[in-house]
Amino acid sequence: MLLEWLRGLLRLLGLWKRDATILLLGLDNAGKSTLLHKLCSNELRPFVPTTKAHSKTFSLGNIKFTAWDLGGHEQVRDLWEEYYSGADAIVFMVDSADRARFGEAKREIQQILSVEDIADVPILVLGNKIDLEASVDKDQLAEELGLDDLEKERDVEVFSCSLVSGSGYYDGFKWLSQKF
Repeated sequence: MLLEWLRGLLRLLGLWKRDATILLLGLDNAGKSTLLHKLCSNELRPFVPTTKAHSKTFSLGNIKFTAWDLGGHEQVRDLWEEYYSGADAIVFMVDSADRARFGEAKREIQQILSVEDIADVPILVLGNKIDLEASVDKDQLAEELGLDDLEKERDVEVFSCSLVSGSGYYDGFKWLSQKF
């Protein structure tokens, strides 16, 4: 009891380091690998499509994240479930300028939300590529993905971001960090 109180106090003061495992999910070409690289090295570079799961570790504030980039091609999406049990959070990335794939992204995020084992896991949705003219804002993206009403029932939050300009994703991780 005293140990939990002390941990809580240290967390409140920002002196307690916490570890968290996150899953980077979403369709291919949404920017998951680019995000992970940017979070680890603060560099932007192109990536070939992810063919197998890999993880990297980075720290933001008092949280040391281990992030699993699981790929987004249709053939690998069935493997996502194998990683759910160890997840403290999910980051679901969407190309907010690729309107033709919103229906596919909606099916995938709704499938994730239907898994009872992760009902208490917070989900950060990042609508990437807002620097592109065809992109939609976070409210429209939430509506397209069927999340506009769900945010009240589940711990889900949508943020718009651009990895190219470096905007928005940090705010999303700040929100996510408050969930631990």
